[in-house]
Amino acid sequence: MIAIIFTLVVFVIVIITIATEKMNKTIIALLGAIILFIFLIFYTQNVLNTISLPLKIDMENINNLLIFSRNIPLVQKIFLLLFQNGYLTPFQFSDLVNFMIGTEENSFNNLRTIILLLGIMIQVEIYHEAGVFQYIALKLIKSAHGNPEKLLLILCLLSVFMSAILSNRLTIILLIPLTIMICRILKINPIPYILSEAILVNIGGIMFLISSGPNILVSQAAGLNFVDFLIHVTWFAPILLLITYIIFKFYFKKQFRVPEKRLIQVLEEFNPWNFVPDRQLFYKSICCLIATIILIILLPDLLDIAALTISLILIIISRLKVEELIKNIDFGLILYLLGVFIITGCLEYVGIVDSIGFALRGITGGSPGGTTQVVLWTSAILSSSIDNLPIISALLPMMVILTFGFSTFNYKTSYFALSMGSNLGDNLTPMGDNILVMDLCEQNGITLKFKDFFKIGFISTIIQLVCTSLFLGILVAIGGA
Repeated sequence: MIAIIFTLVVFVIVIITIATEKMNKTIIALLGAIILFIFLIFYTQNVLNTISLPLKIDMENINNLLIFSRNIPLVQKIFLLLFQNGYLTPFQFSDLVNFMIGTEENSFNNLRTIILLLGIMIQVEIYHEAGVFQYIALKLIKSAHGNPEKLLLILCLLSVFMSAILSNRLTIILLIPLTIMICRILKINPIPYILSEAILVNIGGIMFLISSGPNILVSQAAGLNFVDFLIHVTWFAPILLLITYIIFKFYFKKQFRVPEKRLIQVLEEFNPWNFVPDRQLFYKSICCLIATIILIILLPDLLDIAALTISLILIIISRLKVEELIKNIDFGLILYLLGVFIITGCLEYVGIVDSIGFALRGITGGSPGGTTQVVLWTSAILSSSIDNLPIISALLPMMVILTFGFSTFNYKTSYFALSMGSNLGDNLTPMGDNILVMDLCEQNGITLKFKDFFKIGFISTIIQLVCTSLFLGILVAIGGA
């Protein structure tokens, strides 16, 4: 019981500290991981030193242990019995390594997740340097010809499809300043467009296997591939986009204004190639992006190797300075994930994950329909104010219990409920990446009020989650029992 309480307390403290941004999330995750590692080493060794009897697993020895060792807690007796018969060993460094990279039994999922994430991050950074998405964005924005509703639609499309390939954070960093610049040229209010972009990047995050951290974690844990995403999720994302666009169109209708023709002409004269420093690198990047997508489809079991291989090829042919490239890669995210993997591994080790998993299965009754709904809304609510990566990591081990006995189709649907909920729930409150949006607006002299963000974000996200609930319900009905 001590181990359970201590581990749970450390986990809650880490989550609260990350949510309140009182400390760097990488530091707090690693610190929590180290504290739990040291605690479990001493705790398990202390339990094993409490009593030492030569036991074999049979009813007589179990009775002797339970009857004649009355001064020892029942949990410790069972722990000792399993240990002395080779079923348990003291917590040690090898357990820490297993938490970080995974085990042979789960195909080293955690290590493969990190390799895939690293490969994607390297590629995204080079695409950014090549000006690929800046070029595409300005080219499409110019095609709106100043029409406010058409401009909103184009920016919504850009937000979704850019975030489906880039990270949400990088999409925001690229689009928000560009949007502000365009709105200043046209002398129109940028707030409706900025809010729309900030909310819609999370729809892009559900589209593909590589679209977000939660998708990568879920796919590696559940054995999902690119085609699974196409079948279950990708085609639904444009429907969510359309519904959300209609909401924004009516919500911001009174704030739209058609710009003067001379201002539209000024925008038309902008050359998108000004965002491209090297055209050769631009075309090489486009080819590598296409190659990555093809390899991910053709080699679903080697996603990590495919992504890393293309990224290394891209580094070589780009001729960019490797030192400068490495500086821009978010290695803090890798360390953060390692800390999260260790903490969630400790939660699983002491039995917290199984306890919650069985409790949730009791609530759902073991039905696929109930499970997908509970998983969707639980992950969405938790992700609304807490970073979604530790939430996903904590919930993933429970999914084994929750999805036991499901058909293959419904098994996958339940995991997609987890990834969709954690992505979409991010906009229920103006936390996480939305803080970055406010910072970018402030840097560019734009005032974005917290209440404005919360109002439209909450309304649109609830509608998105309701639509997703209906969608998942239909998928479960199609998948059978």
